[in-house]
Amino acid sequence: MEGIYDKIIVNEVYPEAIMVEAMRVWSLPKGKENMLQEKCESGEYFGQIKKDGFWYEFNRTENHCYLFSRNESRETGLLTEKVDNVPHIKSALKCLPKDTVVIGEIYVPGGTSKDTTRIMGCLPATAIKRQQNEGLIHYYLHDIIAFNGVSMIKMPAEKRYEVLKKVVETFNLLKYDFIELAEAYTDNLFERIGNALESGEEGMVLKLKTAPYYPGKKPAWSSIKCEKVDYADVVCLGFEDATKEYTGIELEEWTFWIKDDGTKACGRYYGIDGYSPITKPYYYGWKTSIKIGAYDNNNNLKEIGTVSSGLTDDMKILISERPNDYIGKVLMVQCMEKDNNAKTLRHPIYKGFRIDKNAEECTLNELFR
Repeated sequence: MEGIYDKIIVNEVYPEAIMVEAMRVWSLPKGKENMLQEKCESGEYFGQIKKDGFWYEFNRTENHCYLFSRNESRETGLLTEKVDNVPHIKSALKCLPKDTVVIGEIYVPGGTSKDTTRIMGCLPATAIKRQQNEGLIHYYLHDIIAFNGVSMIKMPAEKRYEVLKKVVETFNLLKYDFIELAEAYTDNLFERIGNALESGEEGMVLKLKTAPYYPGKKPAWSSIKCEKVDYADVVCLGFEDATKEYTGIELEEWTFWIKDDGTKACGRYYGIDGYSPITKPYYYGWKTSIKIGAYDNNNNLKEIGTVSSGLTDDMKILISERPNDYIGKVLMVQCMEKDNNAKTLRHPIYKGFRIDKNAEECTLNELFR
């Protein structure tokens, strides 16, 4: 079946494991936003709060526990495995019967996806130490696709959730503060989406009650991601240097490293003493963030934050080699929302520079009305 990895190939690397691709969440296309309320009121969907974390699939086998991300390793072609970064979650879920696969989001309560990456994207020893200092990362369960050897991929979403809820109750998983079960809301969905966004959640996912699980696919209307999207024109004030430490999820295949003496090295040095992983932009000396701002009532430029998401490598090279070509120019960013009180943009994403707008037109009053 498409989206399910060949078990023979998987078991060569991860004995006994079942590996299933993530079902991708669909977003309403432009021009159909007005249909959201109609879908919410149709009675065909239930809604679950979306956390600001990352999808992970926990797989309990007879002799092993695995935690697969949605990202493939370039070296193995299989999903990246990270259970050693979260031994508390492994210990809590090892009570599940063999050939059970649950799905949820790994996230940091009160944090963002960047905080999650700091835990899941480093070596296990570092991840454990950071959690000892900062608190345990959480696992927010929202789906199940296999239980005790029985596949539930073709089972309707509503029925899968009922099974998941029963499993959580039977094994008393909520006795652990770091294990959470997503609520499945069926009433006032449109209002709940707004309330979730206002309370600081990333949004809500609507799931068609009758939809099966589609591994690796994004079928229209089977699941709908509801999140706030806004746009802003801002002024480029300058740039920030690249972060040095690499906290990605593929350390085994990573090729940018630095020696203890400060010498940069390109190659695979995972597990070798004296080498630490660094980011690709730091290796090449690129700028990776754009400082953004707007004019206040006194015609002074005020910084309101930075934007790094959405910048391609080519763009990073350009702003590093020719910074003066961009400083003072207008760029468009997409954001989850504008915080009118703090005068900041939440989760800004670079969309491109604008040659049709003057910097003086970008004012704080216009941005944060």
